[in-house]
Order: sequence, then C-alpha cells, then structure tokens
Amino acid sequence: METSGGGWTLIVAQFENDQTSGWNEGVRSDYDPSLATGKSFTLSTEQIPSHSELSFGKDHDPVFVTSITFQYSTGNIPLQTVTGTDGLEYQIHRDTDFYYGWHNPEENTGSDDAWKNALTLDKTGGRNFSWAFSQNVGEARARGFGMQGNHRYTTDTFAWTLWVR
Repeated sequence: METSGGGWTLIVAQFENDQTSGWNEGVRSDYDPSLATGKSFTLSTEQIPSHSELSFGKDHDPVFVTSITFQYSTGNIPLQTVTGTDGLEYQIHRDTDFYYGWHNPEENTGSDDAWKNALTLDKTGGRNFSWAFSQNVGEARARGFGMQGNHRYTTDTFAWTLWVR
C-alpha cells in the first residue's frame, strides 16, 4: 500500500455480516485481503509482521481514522493513551473481561458480555466514536460501534481494518 508513505500490511478486516471467531484467528481457507468477497479475517500473532505503527482504517484506506506508534497484540491491550499521527490524543483498549461504556475509557465499565473483547481506539475528551469493533455482538448492525466520529447502528458493508508497518 502506498497511502501515507506506504509499507502497510493489512492484518485485520472485520465485516459486520461475517464475524471472526477471535482476534487471533489466523488465516482461514476464505482469506481474501482484496476484501472483494466480504470475508472477515484476523491474522494470528505469528502471522503479524514486525512493526512499530498501527493504523485504524476502513476498507483499503489504512489511515481512515489515524495511525499510532504502537506494537499491536492479538490479546488483551491494557488501557493506554497514545498520540495519533493527526496530533490528537486517543485511548486504546481491549479486554476479554470488560469494556467501557460507549467504548469511552473516561466512563464507567459496562457489564454487557457482547461488548467485552471489543478493540477500541477513542479520542480523548468525551464520547467520540473514533473506532470500536466487537466480534461478540450477535446483531450484525451493532458489531462496528463507532468510526470517525459516527456512532454506527447500521449494517455496514465496508471492512473495519487494522494495518501495521
């Protein structure tokens, strides 16, 4: 990919109508990084290349939201405040045991099991709906929670993507 200096590798594509079984799933037989088939995938830890930057995208736009200096992990990600390449502060988080209300770490933790293990990148300073996706939500129109300032409650046909370089 050539966007923002190039060198990006697509490591996650989440389609709301084709949930994956986990953030460390690995390549399946229907793996399609072109995204044309609408099949979700998440590379396993062993398949993710060495990197120092993580980007939150939409389809083949790796920096649709922003990118951060961050070593991505397929497991739990303790709450951390990071600065995006857009100069804004964000909080990144994922935990199998809880989530924050509205995916905003500035609020209380939630108790709905469906939102546990959601990967969240939230701009600081309130409910900003920056990028949050949960594989556990049963309803397709709710898995992708927020992107680029918009609370999503529709069945999106685009891929929620993660990229590294």
